[in-house]
Amino acid sequence: MNPHALSALIDEIIISKPYRNRGIGKKLIEAVIKECKKIGCCEIEVSTEKSNINAKNFYKSLGFAEKGVLFEIDL
Repeated sequence: MNPHALSALIDEIIISKPYRNRGIGKKLIEAVIKECKKIGCCEIEVSTEKSNINAKNFYKSLGFAEKGVLFEIDL
């Protein structure tokens, strides 16, 4: 990976309950991927809670892979 290439971060993606399972999240992520490719990003990062199996499966279905561990401390 080029250390000078752009990296994208999806901070949060939340679909309101009445609109879930309609493909909205998938379309949003696909649009982000397309735009990031266009501007030359080398990667896109997204995180979710360790216990959020649905989100983990969603991101995996779009080609994301678990590659790291995030550490945090609640204050």
